[in-house]
Amino acid sequence: MPAVAAVAATVAGVVALGIANASDELENQQTYQPQGQLGTGFLTWGPDVLPGEVAPDNADGWARIEDAVRRGAPDVDVAVIHGPDDTYDPNGYTSTFLKLPRDAEMSTWDVQWYGQQMVVADDSSALGLTGEVAAEVDGTLARGEVVVFASDAATAESTLRQESWRDGVDAAQVTATRGLATRLVAWDGDELGVAPASWILPTSVAEGAGIVVATTGLRLTGDLDKATEARINEVVEGAEDGTFLYVERGYERPPEAVVILLVLGALGGVLMLGGTLTATFLALSDARPDLATLSAVGAAPRTRRRVAAAYALVIGFVGAILGAVVGFIPGVAISRPLTSFTGSGPYLSIPWLLIAVIVVALPLLTAAVVGLTARSRLPLVARLD
Repeated sequence: MPAVAAVAATVAGVVALGIANASDELENQQTYQPQGQLGTGFLTWGPDVLPGEVAPDNADGWARIEDAVRRGAPDVDVAVIHGPDDTYDPNGYTSTFLKLPRDAEMSTWDVQWYGQQMVVADDSSALGLTGEVAAEVDGTLARGEVVVFASDAATAESTLRQESWRDGVDAAQVTATRGLATRLVAWDGDELGVAPASWILPTSVAEGAGIVVATTGLRLTGDLDKATEARINEVVEGAEDGTFLYVERGYERPPEAVVILLVLGALGGVLMLGGTLTATFLALSDARPDLATLSAVGAAPRTRRRVAAAYALVIGFVGAILGAVVGFIPGVAISRPLTSFTGSGPYLSIPWLLIAVIVVALPLLTAAVVGLTARSRLPLVARLD
């Protein structure tokens, strides 16, 4: 019984941790928010500039980056994204943003966006929009109105504001402020995913406000497999420091999640194997006189091996079954608070493969090891009783 209890305790811990880990992974998978259309890449650039240094020329830098991408991956389509030239400068920075009425601003809170918050464009072609949303965005920009992605469609009057902050100055210098006709375009995050930006300004509006427009990113589409992604990273890093390429591939299980399951399985297997083997050989030592007697009355040499394998199978299998049953309770209990932070949980996932290996495969393996390694013949001994 102590051997069975030891095996059960080991399996219970492995099963509980396995359920918690699998449930956490299920939550990550179910709540994953794509940052763009599947297979789409986004390349951004933020040069590292130390205080006192002059920031590199934006136009020249992006020209080198774009040229490098086209040379390194000629089959990939490149669309240039423009926006306000708010490149960070260690001696100060410029911030361009829209100020919306309270009700309109609240409608934008549920919309997630990736990349530049403000984009300057005259149509949706570079942003990858399609269908009715693309048609509405194109029509709004053609009328010279600002597009704001929100949960509900509406019209509003927004204020475009540009502030410049400089090192050692407590107040911002307002370089542009202007009231703009704005259209809130409905964006369904569950169906459409992440919005390409928060605000889109027509080129005429940006120029009228005196905003300097510059390249702020590249949108890449086409054959963007991992080899192509690595090649693009290599060529753009050779062209400019501070580049970052993100390719949307959907949810991918992080390597550490797989490592955790492997470690749990290996640790459980080693402890279970060690405990079962130790208990089995101690039991065989106690049964030595009985086995010798069996041999004396004509039992085949392999009988002792079968008895040893049966000992190991019973200890391992019974302990594993009991441990799995007991481990389910804390595993389910842990997974509930662990997967409830996002508000959409709780989630529960059972790692059946891990449990099958621990409960079925390991006892069979242990029995096979014992059956193959146990001595088949023993010297005859006299029974004392």
